Amino acid sequence: MKVTRVGAIVLTVIFTGVLGPGSASAQGVDRPRVTVGVQVSNRPDVPDMLTGTVTTPEGNPVGTVPVKFWVRTDGFNGRWTFVGEGLTDATGVARYPFVPRRQIYTARVTFEGDEQFDAAEGVSQVRFPERSVSVLVPTDLTQLGSLRVFMPRIIGIVVGLIWASLIGLFVHTLLSIRRLAGVEDRAAGDG
Repeated sequence: MKVTRVGAIVLTVIFTGVLGPGSASAQGVDRPRVTVGVQVSNRPDVPDMLTGTVTTPEGNPVGTVPVKFWVRTDGFNGRWTFVGEGLTDATGVARYPFVPRRQIYTARVTFEGDEQFDAAEGVSQVRFPERSVSVLVPTDLTQLGSLRVFMPRIIGIVVGLIWASLIGLFVHTLLSIRRLAGVEDRAAGDG
């Protein structure tokens, strides 16, 4: 493939980002600061919020940009689990309702960047008040009482009745076919 001098100049201009919107580094895009936090609810019927704040390097809020919320899980070798996403308000804060299962989490908020700002993320350990932690209580099998003993027997009886009905239907069908075959034989012998 032959590249002419004009073609080489055009390619150079395109790759260096001089012509039109180029790469982020060529435009001088700023990297915002992203911080993670918790907004504790005062009401028991309203969940606490994971918060992510996006600000410019100078500290000014960045509004109406999407951010994603993540928490580090104990399983899968401590991988990040996606929780949800939110949009920052005029103060640069995005909120996402979160019902914690333990008091301390390592949380991450990511901003994927846009035409004005580069991608950024913030990671921090967040602490929820002890009253906010939702504890999973295992089911007490004694609540089922006598159903634990009788339910398998009842299911066995029902399944047995279904099988007996199917076998009875099969036998009835065979006898009906045999009866019809006998009627046809007699009709053929009479004729």
